[in-house]
Amino acid sequence: MRQRTKHGPIVLTAIGAAGLALVWSQPSRAQTLTPPSAPAPRVFTACYVPLSGTVYLVGEANTAADCVRASHRKFRWTGDALSAMPSSPTGDSGVVRLAAAGAPPPTAIKSGDAAGGDLGGTYPNPTVHGLQTRAVAPDAPAAGQVLTWNGTAWSPVTPAAGTSDNVPNTLVQRDATGGFRAGPVTLTQLTVSGATSLAGQAQVNTDGGFFVGGTTGAAIPATGAGARLMWHPGKSAFRAGTVSGSQWDDANIGQLSMALGFNTSASGPGSTAMGVGTEASGANSTAMGSFASTNGHGGSFVYGDASGPVHATAGNSFVVRAQHVWFGRSGDQPMGAAGYFTVDGLVASTSGGFRFPDGTVQSTAASGASGTPDNIPNTLVQRDANGGFAAGPVTLGGGQAQVNTDGGFVVRGGPGAIPTAGAGQRLMWHPGKAAFRAGAVDGAQWDDVNVGDRSTAVGLNTTASGSFSTAAGVLTNATGYGSTALGNQATASGSSSTAMGDNTRATGAGSTAIGSAAIASGDFTTAIGVAVEASGDHSTAMGRDASTNGQSGAFVYGDNSGRAPLFVQATAPNQFVVRASGGTILYSDRSRKENFRDEDGDAVLTEIAAMKIQSWNYKAQRSTIRHLGPTAQDFHAAFGLGESDTTISTIDADGVSMLAVQALEKRTAELARMVRDLVALRTELERRLAVLEAACSERQGVNGRQGRVP
Repeated sequence: MRQRTKHGPIVLTAIGAAGLALVWSQPSRAQTLTPPSAPAPRVFTACYVPLSGTVYLVGEANTAADCVRASHRKFRWTGDALSAMPSSPTGDSGVVRLAAAGAPPPTAIKSGDAAGGDLGGTYPNPTVHGLQTRAVAPDAPAAGQVLTWNGTAWSPVTPAAGTSDNVPNTLVQRDATGGFRAGPVTLTQLTVSGATSLAGQAQVNTDGGFFVGGTTGAAIPATGAGARLMWHPGKSAFRAGTVSGSQWDDANIGQLSMALGFNTSASGPGSTAMGVGTEASGANSTAMGSFASTNGHGGSFVYGDASGPVHATAGNSFVVRAQHVWFGRSGDQPMGAAGYFTVDGLVASTSGGFRFPDGTVQSTAASGASGTPDNIPNTLVQRDANGGFAAGPVTLGGGQAQVNTDGGFVVRGGPGAIPTAGAGQRLMWHPGKAAFRAGAVDGAQWDDVNVGDRSTAVGLNTTASGSFSTAAGVLTNATGYGSTALGNQATASGSSSTAMGDNTRATGAGSTAIGSAAIASGDFTTAIGVAVEASGDHSTAMGRDASTNGQSGAFVYGDNSGRAPLFVQATAPNQFVVRASGGTILYSDRSRKENFRDEDGDAVLTEIAAMKIQSWNYKAQRSTIRHLGPTAQDFHAAFGLGESDTTISTIDADGVSMLAVQALEKRTAELARMVRDLVALRTELERRLAVLEAACSERQGVNGRQGRVP
């Protein structure tokens, strides 16, 4: 370490754990280091670093004021005499030796001492003669050069600069000077993950082009199961995909063959296998799709769909297993039934003709059929009188069914048996009952006995046995006359009844059940909601868990609060029952009203006082069920409110009550004022009485002292 003071450069050197020597010198005019004359005594402070064995000055110009770490040991000395003064008694061996030295030890480095090891010259300005004991060439380096080991010495050289076509993210190779440059790369061997995958000629170009050559008879690069992209130069064969066995071993690879996909095999010369489990074992054969095999037959083409294996049975054959075969000139494949061969265009036979399913072969066109000029392409046709085909309206079954060329059709009814019966899927018109069915059944739901006249049933296992009934959905039953059942397991058995939703039942005449588990069992009832039942005739149940409980004319509404009682129900006929835990709101918007007029509250009180208010019971209820209030006739005669004298509107009753309360409040306020005045008057009278009583008492005292009776 070097520290400049007014006495010259100071050099501190740590010598391991053996202590430390301090050497200073002052340069002469000739830039040589000579010991200076003895300076005046001076105290110096330094810090010892135990981990590295080094020492640094503190408290001097351009130095730290104190030790920079608590673990560093501080000591002082005066002039030449070294006096170790640690800041704490640690007993550090390096500091102890330093204190005991008294003078620089023999091993101290002094100005003018010769350097050693990889250094040459003398201290304090040695030169580097080597690196790691190997010589450094004396050549002066130029800008940009780096040291490179040339086998004899470290020598400055110019690094490989590459070329201007060093483009990022491109494949590169070393150029002639050892640098890297982009461009076509030619390899003698390409190694991936330590295994030689390609041998021979291989080149990858910067534009993405590449080629891999090969030598006939060369060994296969890899065998066995696995996923790979492989070029077999020995057989000029290509493989890509995955195999689980030996399908791509050398014994199963044909010359000039190709196999792509999963577990494909192309063992025939010039063969191609693509897809899953395909096998092209014949020479120049092709197998594609799923589990298709040329079965050793050369020149064969076999395609298999996903329904099962298919094999060629002869050479040079074209075999296709497909549920739909379509050849077209444009557009997409049209929908059609399985097993059809569809062609968008002409099917031509140059020789041999066409063989029909009955075994007959026709090689010439039918004779004697004249056709008509209205043979229009893509129209429905029927044979004319000569056996030819003519376009136009087609009439079938003696005029009961007709299909027109414009797409219109009609199917008439009349006496006749049901076309089919039993389970199955069908679109059926039953002319004998003018009934329509579409969908599927698993039993006798659509047999003649379960088909109502002029009925309709659509869906799965639907039954419309009532005349003029309709059933649609799943497991719906419309058994009543003119009934309708829609949804899932809905039943409409009442005449002119309607059941819609999930598990609803409308069993009463003219009843309606809508929702889930809604039941309308009374005649002309309505049940709408979840788990509601309208069992009394002409009753209505709505909301959730509500029942009219067999009470005719009742209306019951249940909210979704689930509060006790969970099932809200009517207890009397013609009753209006509502459970609404959120409250009942009656709108009374001022903007919807007009002709406002103030009324006399005292007059209302007078009418109320005169009105007969009694307890009573409804005639439909038991006499023990009592109610309290005026009759509508008395209420209407007293106030003239409402639309008739047989009803009392709740808002009118509320209004009368509130106006009466206001009038009573005015009277109460007046009475309160009067009471306050009376209390004040009484207080004043009591005060005056007290004054009079005091005066009388005083008068009697005076008279007594005078011996006189007042």
